Amino acid sequence: MVDDRSSLQSPLDSVVGDIYSDAAGWNIPTSFKASYPDVTYEIENVVVSTDPDSLVWTCSLDGSVSCKSAYTSLSEVSSFVFWGKQILAPFIPPSRSILIWWLFHGKIPTDIVLRARGYIFPSRCRFCCAAEEDLRHLFLDCPFVRGLWDVLSSNFGHKLKLDGGKIVFADALSLLWSSVRETNSLQSGIMKNSVDELQILQRLHVSGRPPKAPRILEVNWRPPPSGCLKGNRDEAAFGSPGLAGCAGVFCTCRGFVKDCFTIPFGVCFAFESELAVAVYAIDYAWNFGWRRLWLKSDSTFVVDILSSRSRKVPWRWRSAWDRCLGLIYQMDFVVTHIYREDNQATNSLASRSPSIVSPTWWWNAPNFYNSFIFNDFCSRPSFRFR
Repeated sequence: MVDDRSSLQSPLDSVVGDIYSDAAGWNIPTSFKASYPDVTYEIENVVVSTDPDSLVWTCSLDGSVSCKSAYTSLSEVSSFVFWGKQILAPFIPPSRSILIWWLFHGKIPTDIVLRARGYIFPSRCRFCCAAEEDLRHLFLDCPFVRGLWDVLSSNFGHKLKLDGGKIVFADALSLLWSSVRETNSLQSGIMKNSVDELQILQRLHVSGRPPKAPRILEVNWRPPPSGCLKGNRDEAAFGSPGLAGCAGVFCTCRGFVKDCFTIPFGVCFAFESELAVAVYAIDYAWNFGWRRLWLKSDSTFVVDILSSRSRKVPWRWRSAWDRCLGLIYQMDFVVTHIYREDNQATNSLASRSPSIVSPTWWWNAPNFYNSFIFNDFCSRPSFRFR
């Protein structure tokens, strides 16, 4: 990071306590600031906690050591399977999920599998009594099972391809997944305007369940009380993890935009960007002397931890979050939840944040923001369909 150490030997060998104090903050030597302004900017943005130093486990979010995190960090990365989350869904009984898991890994204790483990006994299929019992015969080649596949495929209108008198394994799996999906939709889903689905329901002798009409909720923007600033915040993340950024808008009691900002984060998780924008908004309000702040967020995660003053945040944000909580106790601070339909203005600003190079601050509303301000100023409602 620094090439020439001769002229800056003393600052580089200093510890944090030599250049930082709780009262004055960072006190970096002028020579270092002039030579390395970018490094100085990064150092001054580091929030130093007043709590005693503690060890953190970097492999976990909260910094604590658990058996799971220790095992995950030391074990080899297992191969990803696309069907893992599908068979371990909450609405599928665990016994069925375990059966499919054993089937895909070839662990079902058929006669052939037990023979490979050292057990010696004759093997015969319990259905046809004409072949040995192995996985392929039990699920695909047995005449009795093939009859079940034919009935199932005719009910769902899916013709299995035959290859030399044997069912192709991929087609069987496709039919199996379609049957499981249809079974789940029959139990808790609704019918759609499709002739194919109506025919399937008729073959299975199931009465249709038409969808309910959506409930329309009118959402209106409200200005803050007199003497109070209203801060709307939002974040944008293209993946988790992925490129992310945040935006915040401060409005007066008359509905005018006082200030707004956007900050890019680079690659991070979505919930980290939600947490960071709240920290930045509260920090900006304190630095500008705004002691009455009404923060509105469409993230229930942020609203819950700010309302409860919880310290359960990722360890990377622990120092900044502790400072944020300390500022809240000295402010007239309120946090409430907001629907996304009522946060369209800040959302339009946040959608641009991942693509910008550096943090940007506007003392007035940008041009692309004026249409949203006009809608809020005229009390034009938005509608939420639930």
